[in-house]
Amino acid sequence: PMPREAAMRLAEGCGPGHPPGRTQAPRPPWLLALAALLPTIGGLASPAREARGRLSICQQLQQRGQSGIYGVVERLCALGAQHRRFTLIDAQLGQNATLVSTLWLSLTEGCAEGAGGGAGRKRAVAYVPSKRAAGRIPAQGEHIAENENPLAAPIRPTDVLMVALPAEQRHSALHMSSFVVRRCIVLIGSVGEHSLEARDLGLRLPGVWTVQSGQWPSSIAIICRDPGYSTYRLQQFAFPQRADFRPRIVFLSIIGDGRQFKQHLGRSSIYRQRASSKHRWLLVNGTDRQHLAPYIASLRARAERESSSDLLLFLHPDLYLPDTFEEELLLSVQRLNHIDPNWAVAGFFGVPLDWSPEPSSPWSRPRVVGRGGDHYGRYTMGWSNVTAAQCVDETALLLRTRRGQFGGAGASPGFDAALPSASRIWLGGTGTVLEGLAQGRRSYVLGVDVLHQMKDILDSPSEDRHRFIDERRWQAMHKFSSAGSTIMHATAMSYMSEKYLRSKRVDLKRATISVEVLELLLSERADVNVANRNGATPVLMAAQENIAESLEVLLDATAFVRLRARHYGVRCEDRHGSR
Repeated sequence: PMPREAAMRLAEGCGPGHPPGRTQAPRPPWLLALAALLPTIGGLASPAREARGRLSICQQLQQRGQSGIYGVVERLCALGAQHRRFTLIDAQLGQNATLVSTLWLSLTEGCAEGAGGGAGRKRAVAYVPSKRAAGRIPAQGEHIAENENPLAAPIRPTDVLMVALPAEQRHSALHMSSFVVRRCIVLIGSVGEHSLEARDLGLRLPGVWTVQSGQWPSSIAIICRDPGYSTYRLQQFAFPQRADFRPRIVFLSIIGDGRQFKQHLGRSSIYRQRASSKHRWLLVNGTDRQHLAPYIASLRARAERESSSDLLLFLHPDLYLPDTFEEELLLSVQRLNHIDPNWAVAGFFGVPLDWSPEPSSPWSRPRVVGRGGDHYGRYTMGWSNVTAAQCVDETALLLRTRRGQFGGAGASPGFDAALPSASRIWLGGTGTVLEGLAQGRRSYVLGVDVLHQMKDILDSPSEDRHRFIDERRWQAMHKFSSAGSTIMHATAMSYMSEKYLRSKRVDLKRATISVEVLELLLSERADVNVANRNGATPVLMAAQENIAESLEVLLDATAFVRLRARHYGVRCEDRHGSR
């Protein structure tokens, strides 16, 4: 334990070699509170502290009367005393480790001393990338979930959730797990983050939340749920529901020789019971070797001419729809209409709109979200079962028709018949999402349970399933790694890039760097190959902008920059090839 006098001098700006009167920069007020507790923290880390008669943080505050220093720790002790289940999500990246550790200790110490929930029923779970990280003091009796990713799957139900994540991951974590939080969420911002905007954040979470009043530091916020919260009510979707919302759907599928259809889609109860349903099915045998883009565009036009249904659902024949499919789909569509009445297209698998690579983070958000499963496993998504998408998989595309209750201007964007495609390859999901974004409309992934290429495997003997799954994975890898598939994907992506991105119809938001900052980095011989948390390096950001001044600065510094080809996969030359 650090002596109290030394701890207070450190907090007041006097380092080990700085006597009073020769101070460093002023420390934030919360650091003064932590300094008052540093002599205690050393004892908290020891399992034998009770035997030595040491007092907890909460007991020391009560005994010494130090609760007036912002009241942060005292109030967290009080919050902990009222509950019995606590969860910490701490990436140990960009946060103040001592602050996070002390607040977590305060919660769990308060729980240990309070009556909240009865004896023998306390639980503290900490999601951390490493339990040996510097600056972290474990709480007594906590369970370390070291190898689990809380950004990819919901956590277990908890009374209080403490979140210490970078800003771009914080929203994803809350979107994934806030529905299992019974009472409060403690948010701890990154170093240098001025405001958490907890009031706006609380309004975007399920249920009714209020921001706790008090003089909290700007990097700390606490939001608590309405006491009348019910997990069951949330699962039943807490939004206005219409009893008469029963849209008619046309199911479309190109079934080929019918073999996959009989094994998967044709075994779905919604198809087998089609005679007593108001929905309609349009099945075609094949494209007669036509390219898919013009064929599917004409198939959609035919479906809209021949039916007055409200929705069109394009399905691959190897997709199985469980018995709960229709109920889940209608609930998700109704919720989507409530969130965004102008939605463009929806799918059951896709990449979130705000997803980007996170090479420097110990945890990563899932690249593909949904509720369905395939031979790669079961996918997950946030509590709302509705996620804005940057692309959706073509296994299922849900469209609004022109003649139904979503008609007129609300119809989904049309399919591009000129999109490069083949008889078995079509990127219409990505193309339609981009067309929607060009019109100012978003597309979404819906959390509906479906099985892709899995129904026949699940019906096979258990001893054969792993072999069948491995075969399906190999077949998928072989299909998409073939020369024809690679060329077709590249051609289609180049076409969409020219049509939407280079034409500026869709704003491609990417990191940029000014000429002045680039010159400063190079003048200090900084490594311009180091990527930020979005995976962009100074060299890459300068080249993406294609500004002559930035390129000239780079070319003038090639003597010492030492570009690493493995970061970019291309050679760096000027237009004359002289460097």
